[in-house]
Amino acid sequence: MNRVAEEARETASWRSRKKKRGREVKEQQIKEEIEAQQETAAVSQVAEQLSAEFTADDKDETIPVILYTPVRHTREDMISQEETILVQRTIRSGQKVFYPGNVVVLGDVNPGGEVIAGGNIIVMGTFRGIAHAGALGKGDAIVAALRLEPSQLRIAGFITRAPDGDFSTPFQPEIARVQDGIVIIERYQPGYDRNHRGDNKGGS
Repeated sequence: MNRVAEEARETASWRSRKKKRGREVKEQQIKEEIEAQQETAAVSQVAEQLSAEFTADDKDETIPVILYTPVRHTREDMISQEETILVQRTIRSGQKVFYPGNVVVLGDVNPGGEVIAGGNIIVMGTFRGIAHAGALGKGDAIVAALRLEPSQLRIAGFITRAPDGDFSTPFQPEIARVQDGIVIIERYQPGYDRNHRGDNKGGS
């Protein structure tokens, strides 16, 4: 009789522990969902602010024209420690991509398309839309594409736009960065200095 009672108590204790573990797992899942929602809301808020800035900049006729230069520079090998998102499609007119880290696009960015990144922007195609690299204040960010013809390009607080009228550039990999307070676009080759410590200082 005592053995039956002991087994009954052990069974009740096991069920109680299982039920408690189930509650703990459920509470952890709820906590993770809340944290994910809060993180998504924070990123969306930053994206809305950046989008509003772009809308205001589109109306500014004093934006300097893009400066293309053949100057080449050597650099040290550097590795970005930022998170990176891969977009495996073409960004069409009216479409926007926002990400607090680096953005890599396997496709083109058409006129009217926008890419805004807290880090670098790399496009494995032709870029003819609007770009904002270093959107969270990273002045040494870069924008690179197999062909770089943006309608408007910003790196951190430095901004430039496409020249008036028809223009064309050779089909070759190009990179945009800040040098002496000006956004320049030059031909890309392995070994270029994307950062030029001190070049990105100055007025916008």
